[in-house]
Amino acid sequence: MSFEVERAKPGETDGFWTRYDRDWRTELWHFRVVWHEQLHDIVARDDDRIVGALRLRIAASLGGVEALFVLPECRRAGIGRLLVAHAEEIANYYNCHKMTAEVFHARPAQRFFESCGYKLDAVLPQHTFKLDVAVPGASGLHVHPHAVVSRRLPARRANPAAARDDSRACRRRGRRCRAN
Repeated sequence: MSFEVERAKPGETDGFWTRYDRDWRTELWHFRVVWHEQLHDIVARDDDRIVGALRLRIAASLGGVEALFVLPECRRAGIGRLLVAHAEEIANYYNCHKMTAEVFHARPAQRFFESCGYKLDAVLPQHTFKLDVAVPGASGLHVHPHAVVSRRLPARRANPAAARDDSRACRRRGRRCRAN
């Protein structure tokens, strides 16, 4: 048998990983893995226009904010907080015990999440998530450190509809709102 090793084209291995995902995890951990990974997109609308969005990934009882963006002209109106609260509500529904976000260290995104009750878990000095990001510095280019922030979620409510009702009531009053 003759094999060739080469770089795959984008998307070429998606089917392979989908088909064998549980198999390689089972070999790694020596037990059959039941791995349910979900992606949830949450949007904030002003009439029909999307003014903010959050992408939530749920896997292994963890919720992770993959992306959060609010249009610049709509910031400081509580939209980001409402998106995070809604993401926490969804994560809580799926029995996640923790939410995390990966952000640039000591930048506005980290301060935002900390103001939402998230705590700094780690600073990764030269770590990059998905991309190499270089920022102009005094002595040339350098990689900007990343931070991992997280928040423990409370035990799941017996009535998930109550959390949604609380969130709607806060939104109607225009107050800062948390899922729990």
